[in-house]
Amino acid sequence: MPLSQAVLETAKRVQEASARDASPRVRVIAGPGSGKSYVIEGRVAWLLSNGVKPEEIVATSFTRASALDLKLRIYAACKSQGISGYEKVQVRTLHSLALRILRSAGLLHYPSDPSVLDDWEVGQIFDSEYRLTANINIKRARTIREYREAFWYTGQERPANYIPADPHVSTAEINSFLNFHGPRTQTYCCVLPGEIVQQCVEFTRAGSLDPVSIVGASHLIVDEFQDLNPMDLEFIANFILGGITTFIAGDDDQSIYSFRYASPEGIQGFSSHYEGVGDHQLLQCFRCTPSILSSAKALIERNQNATRIPKELVSVYDTSDPRLDGILKLCTFRTDKNEAEAIAIACSQLIESGIPAREILILLSNGRALYPAIKKALIEKDVPFESSREEGFLDSNQGRFFLSVLRIVSNPNDYVAHRVLLGTLPGVGEKTLTELAEYCETNTQNYLKLFYDPLPHSELSGRAIKALNRAKQICATFKEWKKADEVLTRDRDLLSLMESVFQEDFDSSYLESTLSILHSKSSLEDLLNYIWADTDEQREDIIANIFSRIGASRSTDSTPPSRVQIMSMHGAKGLSATIVFIPGLEEAFLPGNRRNSYPSLILEAARMLYVSITRGRIACIISRAERRFLNGTSINSSPSRFCSHLADTFESRNLALTAEEIQFILSQDTARKTMFLTPSH
Repeated sequence: MPLSQAVLETAKRVQEASARDASPRVRVIAGPGSGKSYVIEGRVAWLLSNGVKPEEIVATSFTRASALDLKLRIYAACKSQGISGYEKVQVRTLHSLALRILRSAGLLHYPSDPSVLDDWEVGQIFDSEYRLTANINIKRARTIREYREAFWYTGQERPANYIPADPHVSTAEINSFLNFHGPRTQTYCCVLPGEIVQQCVEFTRAGSLDPVSIVGASHLIVDEFQDLNPMDLEFIANFILGGITTFIAGDDDQSIYSFRYASPEGIQGFSSHYEGVGDHQLLQCFRCTPSILSSAKALIERNQNATRIPKELVSVYDTSDPRLDGILKLCTFRTDKNEAEAIAIACSQLIESGIPAREILILLSNGRALYPAIKKALIEKDVPFESSREEGFLDSNQGRFFLSVLRIVSNPNDYVAHRVLLGTLPGVGEKTLTELAEYCETNTQNYLKLFYDPLPHSELSGRAIKALNRAKQICATFKEWKKADEVLTRDRDLLSLMESVFQEDFDSSYLESTLSILHSKSSLEDLLNYIWADTDEQREDIIANIFSRIGASRSTDSTPPSRVQIMSMHGAKGLSATIVFIPGLEEAFLPGNRRNSYPSLILEAARMLYVSITRGRIACIISRAERRFLNGTSINSSPSRFCSHLADTFESRNLALTAEEIQFILSQDTARKTMFLTPSH
């Protein structure tokens, strides 16, 4: 057996003890690749096997996509063990849970269940219309909104980690924003991220709400606990103090969301804050080889505060037979162009040698500065890639229009989807959209009914009426569709609808490729979840679940296209790859000038680098350039302070990987795949 039997038994013993702890509160500290998802799946299966009713189990995760991913994992694990009733287990985001509580208490003061706006919607709908209403530029509109969000996330004015605006946000600006926010969220039946949890907490503080009795759960599972902000923590505290058995999992070393005021202190202080906590640590890393893990550990141990939870994470490949060392390379290149070309050449050679492109990650600390040169080099070397920096399908009007159609089919009361549909029609501008919203706010008019009822004959401009008529006609074309409809029966209708709306500007390639990947018996709801997923890994899980549900075998045609993934360090959370490239380890980018005045943010920058390094399984290549072209000027670039914290030495190179190193990676990857891995991996 290539992996040490003693190591496997230790890992399994700790994982099972974590999952089956009967303490009223359980904290699981789970390092990267140590089996956190496996433990959560096991927790749910153990509870169900011991007579807990499935509807009494609530599990939460950070985002809509991660909650869906967790739900699919829990369902698959329970199904494989022959456990029934798992479909009634509630798997939600905190926002969704808060919405449910307010709705049940009669405190959800919206015309329907409100949608939580995503980043695109916040910018394209909320900031855009507020800018126009307040007669300010878009940057200032965003600054004012972010100031108010800081209060929603924390309950404090100018909380820790808030970087003051320049100029400061005035009381008049705050009042202006609130005067816009209240009516507009009612009109569009929406909330901004963070405010719905804050509403729940405020009603609970006032004694107007008992979330424990409303939820009716006996067990609460909270994933990624290190990502909770102060308002989230108080929200969860209400359940803990109300007697619900609470299981939390996460890792303070992977807390990287200070922009939403998350702090590692929540998970660090959990055991001292509450009585009767069962404490566990998952310390066997099934992802990273020793060379990668040792460098990441050296970094995090040099950049910790006094409350960090001590841990001794070890790679299971350290004692495997054969031992897998992996490879960590610290490279110095003369210029940023040399760095980008070296990465592109390495990607090309790795792919030619048999490494799937999707098994390569390029993680950026500063996309605006680093991405252009890397993009250019990858294109020149014909390397297939996908980047979160690029305008993807869901960043385009066509993509958002298509998504809005699927959302309306799945939920006809989705106000935001109707607003997106209207706003993405060619020729419809923000003045028209603002006019319609303001008309609803001043004339006792329900926004959703504009799309289905006879139009008013007065007070609206001809431009607005024309836009609404177009939207009404479009909504009528799919009014009878159902979310359970098979893609096979609607694919041509969907493509025809897109062609009729966007005409010669419509590029059908993405949708045709997506439709060919999904099984023809997939539902429109499946298609919605696939397009709305955040990562290729999540899309892969959705496809696997569809084929499992249908009982069909998969072909190569049902596999998402293989492309090198380029994303921010934040975006890589939860992902892994065979090879990870981290360019631009320079002081200007990491920690970066913006963080330099704030010690807590410098420590977070180290955690971001730690998270990025530990995405790699076999190889991690970290690089810096001595000179970099920025803002039209070639300048000397100083190495990051973290360069000396990585337990290895930077060397000047022309290539990111030599031919011998590529062959070593291939051999290590092959050896790893042949090893016997327990489900904990």
